Amino acid sequence: MKQTEQSRHQVMMHTSSLLPEQQSALRSIVKQHASTQHQWKQKQNEQLQNQAKGELQQRLQQPAQQRQQNYQRQHQHERDHTPTPPPNMVAFLSGLRTTLTNGLEQSRRQLSSYVNQMVDKAF
Repeated sequence: MKQTEQSRHQVMMHTSSLLPEQQSALRSIVKQHASTQHQWKQKQNEQLQNQAKGELQQRLQQPAQQRQQNYQRQHQHERDHTPTPPPNMVAFLSGLRTTLTNGLEQSRRQLSSYVNQMVDKAF
């Protein structure tokens, strides 16, 4: 930011040291450059709009059946790449397993065994 301000100050100092004819010529060049840039941007925007219109017209001209087939192909690809959950997770979520992993299952059995031993010792 400071460098930009310094550059701007240097340009202003240099511009103020120019003769009036030179300043006028410089302003004319800057205006011409700005006008050229504006025209270039307008042309770019027009080209992009024309391209978008062309793509839209092409899509609208496609038969409905072809659009439906494209849609189905896209979604079939998505379905084919949908990950399937691991069997332990399916069993856990369906209620066939009491724990999610084999380690938890073993830990649960050990805890149950330990509790049974403590209960037997207590009575």
